Formats: sequence, C-alpha cells, structure tokens
Amino acid sequence: MGDFRTLLRSPSLQRLAGYGTATACGALATLLTVPLLVRLLGLDEFGIWSLLEPLLVIGAMIALCGVEHGVIKQAAHDGTSIRRVVGDLLPSVLLVILLVDMAGAAILHWWFGMVVSLLVAGLVAAEALLTLITTAYRSADRLAGYSIGQAGRSVSFLVVLAIMAVLLPEGRTRVETVLCVRLALVLALALALIAALRPRPRWRPDRYADARTYGVFILLTGLMGQVLENCDRYLLAGHVSIAEVGGYVLHIKLATIVVQGVTTPFMIWFPMERFRHFNDSDGGDRFFGTVAFLMLTALLLAAGIVWFSAPLLLGWFAPGNPYAPEVLLLLLVGVVAVGMSYPLNVGLLKPGYTHLNLIASAAGLVSALALSALLVPAFGATGGAGAKAIATLVFTTVLCGLSQRVHRVNFSFVRLALLSAAAVALGVAIERFVGGGELPAVIGKSITYAGGLLVIAFLLSGRREGFRVDLARADGRAD
Repeated sequence: MGDFRTLLRSPSLQRLAGYGTATACGALATLLTVPLLVRLLGLDEFGIWSLLEPLLVIGAMIALCGVEHGVIKQAAHDGTSIRRVVGDLLPSVLLVILLVDMAGAAILHWWFGMVVSLLVAGLVAAEALLTLITTAYRSADRLAGYSIGQAGRSVSFLVVLAIMAVLLPEGRTRVETVLCVRLALVLALALALIAALRPRPRWRPDRYADARTYGVFILLTGLMGQVLENCDRYLLAGHVSIAEVGGYVLHIKLATIVVQGVTTPFMIWFPMERFRHFNDSDGGDRFFGTVAFLMLTALLLAAGIVWFSAPLLLGWFAPGNPYAPEVLLLLLVGVVAVGMSYPLNVGLLKPGYTHLNLIASAAGLVSALALSALLVPAFGATGGAGAKAIATLVFTTVLCGLSQRVHRVNFSFVRLALLSAAAVALGVAIERFVGGGELPAVIGKSITYAGGLLVIAFLLSGRREGFRVDLARADGRAD
C-alpha cells in the first residue's frame, strides 16, 4: 500500500497525469468537431478539408525545421531557461516561417486557388508558432501554459463551430470560412502564450543552428511519418469521389481516438523522461521495459473500445455513411504499431544518433507508397488501410532494431506479442458471443473487454513488483 501511495505521489506520474488530462480535453474537443464539420461542410467539402488538414501539420513541421525538438534538448538536456531559449530562437524562426509560407502558398495556388492557399499559409505560420511555444512550456513542465495551447486550440475551435452550426442559415458554410476561424483562434493563442512568457528576442543564429541540428533528423523522420500516415487518402482521391475520401477519413478519425487518448499524451511525457532515465544504474532497463508493456496495454485497451463503439460513433458523425469494419480494423493495427514506436525507440533520440531515425522512416515510407500504389486501385479504401497497417509495422520493427543497437533495452518481446494476440482473441470472442450494436451492448462489450485485457496484462506481467514502474527515479534518486 505504501508503494502504491509513493507511486501516486511521484512527480513523473503526476506530470503524465497532467499532460494526459490536458491532451484528453483537446482530444475530446477534436472528436466532437468531426460531426460539426461534416454538418457545416457536407461530405464533399469535408473531403476537401480532409485533404487540407494534413498539409497544415506538414507545413508547420517544415516551417519549424525541427527547432521545436531542439527546444526540448536546450531546456531539458542543456538546462537553459525557456524564456531565453524562445527569445534566442524567435527571430530566426519567424524569418524561416515567412520563407516557407511564401513558397507553400505559391505551390498550393495551383490546386486550391488564391484564397485557400493564402489562408493555409497563414494557418501554417500560426500553427508553427503555437507548436514552438507549447513545446517550450512542456520542456519546462509548465503545465498551465501547455494546456492553454494544446487544449485551448481544439476547445475554442469546437465552441465556434457549434455557434456557427446554430446561427448559420441552413447550417452550411465553406472550407474558406472554417480556415479563417481556425487561423484567428490559433494565432490569438500563440500570441497570448508568447506574451505571457515575455521572451527577449535576440538574433542568435548559433542557438538556432544548434536547435535545428538536433531536430532536423527528427523533422525528416516526422515528415516521412506524415507522408506514410496520409498518402493513402491522396492516392484514394485519384480513384474514388471526394465524398468517398471523406467517408474513409471518417474511419481514420475513429482510429485517431486511440492516438489522441493514448499516444499523444505519451509522446508529450516520454521525451523528458527518456533523458532522465538514460543514466539509471540498470541503463533504464526496468523503466523502459515496463513502460513499453504498459503502453501496449493502454493502446490495445483503447483500440478495442473504439472497435466496439465504431458503428455508433460513425452513425453519430455522419448518419448514412457506410461503416467498413475491415477498414477500421486495419487502421487500428496501424495506430497501435505507430504508438509502440515511441516506447521502443530509446536510443535514436540521443544526441548524435537522431539521423538513424531516417532509415526506419524511409523503410516505412517506401512500403506505404509501394503497397498503396498496388492495393488502392484494386481494393479502394480497404487496400489503403491495409497498406498503412503493413507499412507501420515495418517502420516500428526497423526503428526498434536500430534503437537496440544504440541503447540496448531488455524488452520482453514475447510478452508483448502474447498480449497482442490475447487482445485480438478476446475481442473476437466478445464480438462472437455478445451480440447487439446498441449503446447498452456496446458498453457491456467494452467493459468485458477492458476487464479481461487488464487481467491478462497483469498475469503476463510476471511478479507483481516487476509490474510497477519505479517512477520515483525521475527525481534523480539512485537505486
């Protein structure tokens, strides 16, 4: 009992709980915006939004050139205050953002027209600034600033969309209007958080170069990951109607619930914890091994609940849109595989080794493009989802193998595989023997699955004391 209280009081677990709560609020708001966007835009315009949305993420990543990862390194690893880090980086970051925006607007003009391209360029700049500043707050464990940026972006967007749905005649608008709303909200949040931090901008190209050098390979890895994640929808757009692309993206949104609920808070918490545990007396074996097992449990738990809830959720998001269970199942496989790439990649984010991430990303990207080109024309959305599932498994496998060469961790891969197989078998058994798709049946299936999976995870964890994570090490205490 005393160990349990110590675990609950550990700063590392409290940080994870805080980030998880902030991210959960943002994730819930993001989920609730989907039916509002479908209602406001219609499935055709929502299909256009689905093609623009990944470009906002990719554009912001390119505009930052990986500097946001350098912020974590300079604050968490080098010990520099975030006020100074942001002040030293901001002038160079703004200059690069301007150049990237000009080039991006010129390219997008050919496909989406002048108005949309300018709005996307402005939103890319705003998203890049907000990402930079929220990363700075996160690197210093300043949860309030991080929460305002992360959750505030999604919650404010949801509120404005809800008001628009009530006030607009016939409840319909266009993509341009939605882009304007998003731009105003994100820019306001970014400027407010920068003002609250009160950085002193200084022209420090050496500081910018250091951050970019550390982050550029992580950037390239992330860009390849974004292409891997989104190439299926663009290839699909060449073979089916834009409305069908929108329907496919709705299934992706369902799978993304797992990302928002589990992977995103883990990604926010884990980078700093990784630095803290590299020098544990056991090299981090116990910490990293247990975290990987717990992460897989959480991913499988969330994926199973999404699977059981999907028909109801899809009917709520877009009534009348056909449900494709095989598509969702493959997308969930991909989501779990990508989620596990984070705890299994311990070594490749050490300074001097980040370039090796590119090898894994390239393997996944080549697999995704080749399989999508082969399967999408023949099988449509199912082919795209299948290509994504296989490619993400390739990516995570290669990434883990390279990481082990740099910093070996004794992960229990047999137990991870057994847990995955048990989760699939449990889900199949529940679907077969527990009928019904109404809300009470969905709740019953989810509770049964969650309880069964947690029991299986506990049994596979081995000795009880081996199942607990010694998060107190985050305070810097030796064994």
